[in-house]
Amino acid sequence: MNDLIANLRNVKAFSQLSMQQLKKISGLFSTRSYQTSQLVISYGAPSQGVYFLSEGSVRTTLYSPQGREINYQDLQPGDMFGELGVIDNMPRTTHVIALENISVLWIAANDFINLLKVYPQVSQATMHKMADLIRFLCDRIYEFSALDVNQRICAELLRLAVPDEVVNNAATIQKLPKHQEFANRLTTHREAVTRELARLEKIGLTTKTNRTLIINDLEALRRETVKGTSD
Repeated sequence: MNDLIANLRNVKAFSQLSMQQLKKISGLFSTRSYQTSQLVISYGAPSQGVYFLSEGSVRTTLYSPQGREINYQDLQPGDMFGELGVIDNMPRTTHVIALENISVLWIAANDFINLLKVYPQVSQATMHKMADLIRFLCDRIYEFSALDVNQRICAELLRLAVPDEVVNNAATIQKLPKHQEFANRLTTHREAVTRELARLEKIGLTTKTNRTLIINDLEALRRETVKGTSD
C-alpha cells in the first residue's frame, strides 16, 4: 500500500492531493506491468479505464493501411493516458506500446469519472493535460501543413529540447530518437532525417555523440524552421 501511495504522489494528475486524500483513493487503483514492445492499449478497443505511468515509457502510435508506423508522443513516468476515451465514452484513439518494461497504475472508467467530480484538483490537472495535448496537435497540424520535412525535423528537435536543460542558448537532448523513429513521427523516411541531422552538424548548429545531441544555438535552429515560409 505504501508503494502504491508513493507512486500516486508522483502522478501529475494527483500532485495537488493531500496524503489523506491519496490514501482515501488508493483502493481504486491496481498495479499492472507490461514487457518491452507489449501492447498496453489497442486502437478501437473499448475504453475501460485510465492508466498512470509509474516506471518506464510508452509510445502512442497508429499504422497506415500500408503498415507504416505513425508515432504521436512518447510518455514518461507521471503521465496519464487512456483518459480521452473514458471522458467521452468512445473507443481508444491510438495504440499504446511499452518502449521498455513498464509499471502502471490503472483505475476503472467509472471510478476515474467520479474522481473528476469529487476532486477539483484532479479535474484541473486533467484539463491542463488536455490543453497541452490540443496545443501539441495544433502545432503538428501547422507543421505538416506549412513546413517542409527539413523544417519539421528542426521543429521536432526544438520540441525535444527540454526547457529546464537550456543553458546559454544551448540545450542537450539525452536520448535522441533513432532515425527511423524520428521519421515515423514526421511522416517521412529515415534517409531524410539522416541527411538533415548531418547538415545541421556540418554547419555547427548541433553536435552529436551516440544518442546524445547538443543544440549549440537554439535561436539559429528556430530560424531554420521558418526559412522559406514567408511567401
